[in-house]
Amino acid sequence: MAELNDIYNCILNKATGFMLTAKTGIGRYPVLAIKTLKDMIDRYSDR
Repeated sequence: MAELNDIYNCILNKATGFMLTAKTGIGRYPVLAIKTLKDMIDRYSDR
């Protein structure tokens, strides 16, 4: 949950890029991790 909060705060701060850590990027669900990141960017980037 902390990771989602970090992503949300970066979106609000107008981050220009995101990077997944090794654990997230090559873990059990790398595609779901990217999809979740994209969904959050799409949902919250206009706030």
